[in-house]
Amino acid sequence: MLIRGLSITRLTYNLENEPFDVSGTVSDLENYKYDLKIDGKVDLEKITKIYPIAGMSLKGLITSEVESHGQLYDIEAGHYEKIRVKRQSNWSADLARKVPELFIPVY
Repeated sequence: MLIRGLSITRLTYNLENEPFDVSGTVSDLENYKYDLKIDGKVDLEKITKIYPIAGMSLKGLITSEVESHGQLYDIEAGHYEKIRVKRQSNWSADLARKVPELFIPVY
């Protein structure tokens, strides 16, 4: 059986009352033509508690509504003008990198 595409009616997760939804289609699984809608919130601090990033401390909220369609080939080839994106996003983030203390001997 040959799979020709993927239809995502609703792919969702909810992390502490912050929903994240994806819907759309992916067809032509060689060139990956896609038509996707992404709507949700991501709390960076909560995500890094689940997936820690060594030496990084993240805080903030990303709220996003994105609709996009195109194909992977155009992205890989740098034909960005062929990619259609409609978005509304709000970003509020604090990024900090933890640096270990440096010990420099004095002679």
